[in-house]
Amino acid sequence: MVVTPDVIGVIVAVFVAAVTFLGGVLGGVNRMIVRLEHRLERRMDERFARVESEFAIVKSDIATMKDDIAGLKIELADVKNDIAGLKIELTDVKNDIAGLKIELTAVKNDIAGLKIELTAVKNDIVAVKDDIAAMKDELVDVKIAIARVEGPRPRLLHPSY
Repeated sequence: MVVTPDVIGVIVAVFVAAVTFLGGVLGGVNRMIVRLEHRLERRMDERFARVESEFAIVKSDIATMKDDIAGLKIELADVKNDIAGLKIELTDVKNDIAGLKIELTAVKNDIAGLKIELTAVKNDIVAVKDDIAAMKDELVDVKIAIARVEGPRPRLLHPSY
């Protein structure tokens, strides 16, 4: 097959038309891609800005939490010191209770001794009462003896007689 210059001209014209068409299509595609790229950049910038702001908020929250944790550590140390102080006070109270138990035992022993002494005093009081009763009996006997020695007494008249 022989290619004539007219066929070559048509082929070149079709090729140029195809290239022009493709150039137009590719130019349109390029513009579309550029628009999409700009929209995508805007979205990415917006998202990046949101992520940065949220990241700043998270950083701030982390800093606040660190401060809170530091404060809680200080409070925990204070509580530990308070507990240590309370343990010392509890030991002192236990020692005081032990001392009071010893004193209570001594007081109980003193009370038991006083009960014994009280029983002895009661017995002494009973003996003294018995002695007083015996003395009263003796006094009556003495009065009777005196009355016998003195004889009868004159009777006094009552003024109404």
